[in-house]
Amino acid sequence: KRTEQDQARQQQISLVLGTAQDDSEPEETPVEPPFEVHHHDAHEALDRGVRLSTESSALLALADQLTAFAREHQTLVLTVPSICPITAGEFVLTSPFGERTSPFTNTRDFHAGLDLAAREGTPVMATGDGRVIFAGRFPLRRNARWWRYGNAVVIRHGDSYLTIYAHLKDISIKRGRDVKRGQTIGTVGNSGWSTSPHLHYEIRALRDGASEPVPVDPRIHILDHQWIGHEAMLIAGRYAPRPDFDPLPSRLR
Repeated sequence: KRTEQDQARQQQISLVLGTAQDDSEPEETPVEPPFEVHHHDAHEALDRGVRLSTESSALLALADQLTAFAREHQTLVLTVPSICPITAGEFVLTSPFGERTSPFTNTRDFHAGLDLAAREGTPVMATGDGRVIFAGRFPLRRNARWWRYGNAVVIRHGDSYLTIYAHLKDISIKRGRDVKRGQTIGTVGNSGWSTSPHLHYEIRALRDGASEPVPVDPRIHILDHQWIGHEAMLIAGRYAPRPDFDPLPSRLR
């Protein structure tokens, strides 16, 4: 079980960093027992030992690759969103990324981020190094959809990612400022279209030269929290269907 968890965690880190992996199964070297084994349980124990040895070797090799990649791409590692915006133990996931029934329209829609319920005033942190490109509230007359986010902060992380922190109570950062991973940028609130205090958190990624960043499941990028069923989540590697999310306002492009 421990080996499976380690494999899933290293796969998650590889997805976050965008490092290439060989999806093929590691080659197993046949191991002959040093003596004749007749008992079925003994055969199973030997097979299990061979598998664990092979899996451990593969994990060590992948760990070396990830370490080398991080050493050679330090700026990328710092800018990629990779932590939870709220400290563990201070939030409850109330609405995950994906299809849901809207609490306002009672119709099916696509939720492009995570809703993390927390006490009003709980600190919200930047999840990677970057620059604040918006801090405030979008005017209703200019963009009704983004007005629903209430008090919001948008951070650009290098050339590949944007993060959005919405429904804030207070904003403690200004547009144009550089931020570091873990730096407080505001507090959990209930502004905009919100039924109770929570943080709406989005990650949008530019993929394959696309002009519009596409929402991705933030849970994939949160490395400091263990999500239930995270192995299946990683296999899905979920992106928002293109018609089902609100494009960035022109002022953020």
